Amino acid sequence: MKEPQELTSTEQERLTISAYWPQIATEETPIGYGGLNKRFIIAECIGLLLTLSSRLVRLPVGSRFIALNPWLRVSFMLIMLLLLFLPGRQQRKKIGFYQLDEHGTPTHYISRFPPASIRGHIGLSRKRFLQSIG
Repeated sequence: MKEPQELTSTEQERLTISAYWPQIATEETPIGYGGLNKRFIIAECIGLLLTLSSRLVRLPVGSRFIALNPWLRVSFMLIMLLLLFLPGRQQRKKIGFYQLDEHGTPTHYISRFPPASIRGHIGLSRKRFLQSIG
């Protein structure tokens, strides 16, 4: 198994942990799953809303935008898709399991797959995690 990669402070701030596993034995560390950037989640939601709203807004049949620029609309939609999904490829590289400190902040990236110590166990919410260690 590879050595866990230490995270910088900016990486720690940008991560969103969605599930937590407290330490079971004293030699183990708490583990969390997540990794999506908060800004990335917001950008995905805005892009989804823009895409849906463009489909829901019905322009008049005789609109000059529809009649004269059908390729412009298609290229605009392709650009939107690229802007939404290309950053996602980079972001998916850091989705996985993390070692956590006593406050639930990720400190080291472990891997995309769960460690043997938590396989078969259900993760906790942040609130229940903090209650279990405090």
